[in-house]
Amino acid sequence: MAKTDTMIPWRRFWYSRESEAKLDLDGFLVDPEEEWAKYSPPGLLHSTETLDDRCVVFLGEPSSGKSKTLGAEGADRQQLEACIREQGNVAVWLDLRDFDASQDLAKALEDEATIAQWKTIDGQKLFLFMDSLDECRLSIPTISNVLIRELDKLPADRLMLRVICRTACRHSPKSVEI
Repeated sequence: MAKTDTMIPWRRFWYSRESEAKLDLDGFLVDPEEEWAKYSPPGLLHSTETLDDRCVVFLGEPSSGKSKTLGAEGADRQQLEACIREQGNVAVWLDLRDFDASQDLAKALEDEATIAQWKTIDGQKLFLFMDSLDECRLSIPTISNVLIRELDKLPADRLMLRVICRTACRHSPKSVEI
């Protein structure tokens, strides 16, 4: 059977680690946009509903659609950027699997024009989306240390961090430190 890159055009939802996924009788997530969903406990969020949180880690199993939803070419990107711009803020998307050396990542963050301009505007927030942390670890095993070092150079009080990676990354002590 041939692999296909078809993306089903439905809205995707996330749930926080503090909540539990609500399943219907067939074992599927309850669609929060359906009429009858109002009778189910809340818990699912669309990516645009996480914009008030300083740090969000979007976890999912391999090939579950994380990058196709939230990555640089993701289905939610336009809507997220519109919401972020509406608030007077900016966003930058980095696909970490594109980097094969820590110096490349450091240079990309340093040379990114949006980040440079953001540093000069008091009160403006930067939403930094970093996709494929788990895949980047293959080429840069110390990526967590590199990110900590590089993110420490940015105004943390205005940084809104978004990390997209596989579920296996959630237990890494360095991931928690980031």
